Amino acid sequence: MQRKELILGWILLFLVSIMYFFANLQKVVVPGSVFNELQMIFNCDAASITGLGAGFMYAYSINQLTVGVLADRYTGTRVIAVGGAFFCIGSLLSAYSGSLPLLYFSRVLTGFGASAVYLSMLKLIFRITPQAYTMVLGIMMLIGYSGSIISGAPFVKLIKNFGYSKCMLIIGIATAVCHILFVICALMSKLPAINREVKLDLSSYKAVMTRHNLNVFFTTSIGFAIFYSMQMTIGKKFLEDFCHLSPEGSGIIMSIAMVISSCNAFLQAILTKLAGNRRLPFMHFCGFGCLAGSVILFLTTLFEWRCWQLPAGAWILLSFAGNNAIVQVAMLRETNPDNRVGTALSISNCIAYLVIAVAGSLTGFLLELYPPQLVDGIKIYGRNSYLCVFAMLVVFGLTTALNSIFLKETHGKNIKV
Repeated sequence: MQRKELILGWILLFLVSIMYFFANLQKVVVPGSVFNELQMIFNCDAASITGLGAGFMYAYSINQLTVGVLADRYTGTRVIAVGGAFFCIGSLLSAYSGSLPLLYFSRVLTGFGASAVYLSMLKLIFRITPQAYTMVLGIMMLIGYSGSIISGAPFVKLIKNFGYSKCMLIIGIATAVCHILFVICALMSKLPAINREVKLDLSSYKAVMTRHNLNVFFTTSIGFAIFYSMQMTIGKKFLEDFCHLSPEGSGIIMSIAMVISSCNAFLQAILTKLAGNRRLPFMHFCGFGCLAGSVILFLTTLFEWRCWQLPAGAWILLSFAGNNAIVQVAMLRETNPDNRVGTALSISNCIAYLVIAVAGSLTGFLLELYPPQLVDGIKIYGRNSYLCVFAMLVVFGLTTALNSIFLKETHGKNIKV
């Protein structure tokens, strides 16, 4: 790769990492950080608010199935250029949603566009830095996940001072500027050739539906979904309702969890190398760590231990165990042909965000099984409501733990499974 192309490649990687930052911010901020505010604005029940997050995730997850194949065929640069436009439009509309149906539409559009970023980013990394992709991916995920960190306590503070619409508008404008710069740099660079061997048909998906891939999917995807579904829906609200923490205190815990999750992505790149490129210890920790965190939350609610330390500890455990993206990418790359990696990752991501969307929908339904109390215009949900939600998490945790048992070690080498 010539020097000019290499420089433009690194600029593209930097810009896409910023877009990934905004994509992660959008995943969590509605409704996770503004649950009570939106409930008061639209005077609606929990299911209507959690449905905003679910709508985003349904669009995000379903589009993963096409993004992976499109990235394998047309390259990540082209996919980001097109998908990013939808992301920008949805982000800007989210600031001007004067009615709940319009807000739903904007969140679905935002999720559809944001879904193009991650898998396309991976294809860019594989092309520009093929020998050091795990380290580069770790750094870019650290940048990207910091968007989720900002969506916690810092965004709660910004909303309090400036209001929902102004904050969302600033995010939308910044996203649009970043996308425009990306498109300009992409046009200045030499775009990779289209891989016409990758077909846009069911055979591409069938080829990666091996037993081992399915075990990887259900270990890492559901493990991630356990952590992220609570982070983006009711984690903060649970700490306020059940543990009686202030919105600022709850936001701080959510931000700390995302800091750990973000750093974990970078640390895994180092730790796996120090461990001789072993993957299984991290996969097992993902499976059983997510199960343990879910059980702690369930027992905390069951026995009405209302101290905030136990749930915070569970969240920290889930933040370490749930984000296993580096090892997931490495294992799928080492057990699949190069022209199928994007497709395999698209299915894995689809499962993760589909579970998050389903969990969001079920969470709203489960919360409303028992009538909430109304305190100063805010709905406070009780023990039984949250007990139902965490029972659901335990079932998900059992699934991810059991699937992790059947995985094979790769030691950083390409193997047949």
